[in-house]
Amino acid sequence: MMRRLAAASIATIVMLALAACGGGDVDQPVGRIQAQQMPVAATAVETGRALDLAIEGDGQFVWRTGSGQTVYSREASLGLGADGLVNRSGARLMGLAPGSSDAAALVPLTVPELMSSHATTGLSLEFNLDSRLSVTDLGFTPRIDFANAGTYNHATSAEVFDGNGVSVALVVYFQKRADDQWNVYVNANGATVAGTADDPQPVVTLSFLPDGSTPSPSSTTLNVPSSVNAQGMTTQPIAGLALDLSRATQYGSFFSVTDVRQDGYAAGRLVSLLVESGGGLTAEYSNGQRADRGRIMLARFAGTERFMPTPQGWQQVSGAAPVITAPGLGLNGTLRTGALETDAQLRSHTGH
Repeated sequence: MMRRLAAASIATIVMLALAACGGGDVDQPVGRIQAQQMPVAATAVETGRALDLAIEGDGQFVWRTGSGQTVYSREASLGLGADGLVNRSGARLMGLAPGSSDAAALVPLTVPELMSSHATTGLSLEFNLDSRLSVTDLGFTPRIDFANAGTYNHATSAEVFDGNGVSVALVVYFQKRADDQWNVYVNANGATVAGTADDPQPVVTLSFLPDGSTPSPSSTTLNVPSSVNAQGMTTQPIAGLALDLSRATQYGSFFSVTDVRQDGYAAGRLVSLLVESGGGLTAEYSNGQRADRGRIMLARFAGTERFMPTPQGWQQVSGAAPVITAPGLGLNGTLRTGALETDAQLRSHTGH
C-alpha cells in the first residue's frame, strides 16, 4: 500500500511540474503530454556574457541532442564542449560549416581550443633600394661580412616559423653589385642560408630596369637550415620557402621596407569567440591568428506546427519543415550577444 501511495505521489508531482513548465495539462496521464505550438518571443535579459545569445526578431536556434534528435529553442547560453558549442543541456548548436552555403547540410558547430602550428611556406617583401649608394661588392672573399656594415648597403629582418611553430629570425642583406644590380643574402638565426659560414653567397642577384622598376628575377626559393634561435631552441630546417621580391624597387630615395608578409605561425590557444549579428563565428587565438568557424543558422516556422517539450528544446512532431536561413536574412531576426531569452521566460510569457 505504501508503495502504491509513493508511486501515485511521484506521478502527481511530475504531472504538476509538466503543467507548470508547459509540458502538458494536469488532466493528462504521464506519457501522454499534448503537442503544442512553439512559444512566442519574450524580452531578453542582459547577462554581459559573450556566449549568451538572444534573437532580435523571429527564429529558433537549431540543436542536435545526444540521441540524434533535432530540437529548437530561443535560448542559447553556449559553452565549449568536446562535441563543439553546446547549450546547458548538452545539445549541440547546428549551423553551416566554414565555407559552406548549403542550408540543407547543417553540422554541429565546433571551435577547437588549440590551433596547430603552421610552417612558413612563403615570405614576401616590399622595399625600396637607394640607387644613389655606392657599390659594396668589391669582389673579395668573403664577399660579405654580416658583422661589418661596410660590406653591404641595407638590411631588414623577418620572422618565420618551422614545422613545430618555432620562431626563426631571418635577416635579409642587400649589397650593391653594380648599377641596377643588387646581391641578396639571407641568414637564419645568424647562420647563412647560402654558401658557408666563411664564404656566404647571395640567394639571388636582382637586376632592375633603368627606371628602377621590375626586378628580375622576381623570386627565389630558400632552404633554411636548422639553427639555434634566441631562446636557445634548435629549429627544424624549412625546405622550399618561397621568397617573393616582385614588389621591390630601386629609386633615388632612402631605403625603406613598406610590407613584410609570411604565412607561418606558432601554435595558439583560443582566447575569444566573436559572434556576428548575422551568425558568423570567428575564433581568435593567442598566436594572433583568426579562424572562420562557420555560421549559426536559424529555423523559422509558419505557426501551424506542433511540438513536444524536451529537456534540450522543442521537438517538432507535426507540420511543415522549417525554413533554415542565416540570422538577418528573410524574416529571421539578428543575433544579440550578452543577452538571454530563456525557455522559462518564454513559457511564463505565453501562460504555460
